[in-house]
Amino acid sequence: MSLEEIVVSLNRLGIRTSVMESGADGALLILPEYGRVLGVWPHWRAENVLWENPDFLRLLQIGAKDDDWLNPGGDRLWLGPEREFFPRGAVAPAIDPGRYAELPEKGMFVMENRGEARAWASDMRMRFRVVRRIRPLADGEISEHWQTQWLRQAGYVEEAQLEASGEIPPGACLWNITQVRAGAEVLLPQAAVALRGEKPVRIELAPAQAPAKILCIEEREGGRGHLIVKEFEKPAETDGACPLVECRFAPGQGFGEFSCVSPAAGPRERRRVTWKSTLYAFSGRVDELRAAAQRISG
Repeated sequence: MSLEEIVVSLNRLGIRTSVMESGADGALLILPEYGRVLGVWPHWRAENVLWENPDFLRLLQIGAKDDDWLNPGGDRLWLGPEREFFPRGAVAPAIDPGRYAELPEKGMFVMENRGEARAWASDMRMRFRVVRRIRPLADGEISEHWQTQWLRQAGYVEEAQLEASGEIPPGACLWNITQVRAGAEVLLPQAAVALRGEKPVRIELAPAQAPAKILCIEEREGGRGHLIVKEFEKPAETDGACPLVECRFAPGQGFGEFSCVSPAAGPRERRRVTWKSTLYAFSGRVDELRAAAQRISG
């Protein structure tokens, strides 16, 4: 589905969208109501490098919006740890979709979610404020960083922040999940690991290895494909604590996902976690993408 088709369909259903230019002729699609980046297009007429749920629009059309949790796809930000906030896989409405509100800030898209979520394992309730600040990358920024002038490219820098108050369960953190199509190959250069539809892998990165780096290659028809590069930077205020990278794939569900968990907010001293990540998206011939991936990995 093209960017234009998705935007028109969502707007007809009363779902607000924000499209931001990125790269030379690419774009980001942000879904404020669901607190996520739904798509990244290296150029306007290309395909979305992220997975969008093909059932999402159908479920909205039949009025399922308020019945159960809906997963639009894309890149989302949750609270962690999973054992506290997602017992038996249930998704708390305060976390997703939440009540995201747009905040005015020049040159970027900022959305804020305030709420309260139950930490089931610790039997307490945590009040929280989550902010996502998303700034599109210009073509020159990407090329200068990776020397990829010959590829179609787009991307964004995000600064995510968690402020917790009241009771704070052990390990309370930010949990970022990026969804891609099934069959994509995920590379973790720091661990020399390549995954394709395998069981979850968790990797804790040492401070010297930050930023954590994840690469994802998807081959499409006609010898073309996509490359996603995502970097997670170690927050300066965490005194050596590093993100925890995890890759998960969901066989038979049409998508895979990779995620990264931030350092935890402290029970008293550190009730705020600020975390920066960058997502780069490329499209082109598969051989060119693999060459770029090899250089980026090195």
